[in-house]
Amino acid sequence: MTQVAFKKQQGFLVITVVVILVILASIAMLLSTSTSMDNAVSSSHTESAELDYVAEAGIKHALWLARESNCKNYAKLADEPFGDSSYSVTVTPTDGSPVTLQSTAALNNGVNRTIQQPATTVYAAATMQTVVLQPGSEGEDAEIWDQQPNNNYADGTTTWVSSATNDTTRALLRFDLSAIPVNAVILEATLSLDRLSGSGPDQSVSAHRIMKSWSESVVSWNLREVGTNWDTAGVD
Repeated sequence: MTQVAFKKQQGFLVITVVVILVILASIAMLLSTSTSMDNAVSSSHTESAELDYVAEAGIKHALWLARESNCKNYAKLADEPFGDSSYSVTVTPTDGSPVTLQSTAALNNGVNRTIQQPATTVYAAATMQTVVLQPGSEGEDAEIWDQQPNNNYADGTTTWVSSATNDTTRALLRFDLSAIPVNAVILEATLSLDRLSGSGPDQSVSAHRIMKSWSESVVSWNLREVGTNWDTAGVD
């Protein structure tokens, strides 16, 4: 009797181990499937963003060529190389304005996507002008510093930008745009700054539109105009 009872218990033990192994195998399979799906989704998002980027680059190229041709005889772009990818673009109609641009992006793995940009205005190069604005009487600048939130720093010949923890400095710039006609269409704006000093490797500096008016002579981390604070300290 003892021997039979022992065999039964041994049988139950084996069944239990088998069940546990099956459960562990199922969990491992689910984790593997989930990881594969996550990787596939991530890869798909990256590929989609790259397709959009290449197709939009094609549209900008075709639009630039259309402007340079003074709004007539628009060229068709075919398999223009863009890194490891390429784009093809058609412009309809081939003269005048507005136009519809259709751009097809093709990645090196054979995947492609077509996007359209309808009702796009084409401005003739002959009517385009460039205006260069330099710091001076026509421009204003100041810097604000979170370590001295009530101090105004608008009288220097240089300005500082930093994003260190508990030591953030921002540069405020404003230009007089009165030389640009009110009805002008701005096709492109470029801001150029010279780095004179600073420690560490080169870093990216981002530019943002300031949403509220500010006075150069009083602006600080807390204050934007006499008697008026920023909605959020450090510029809106």
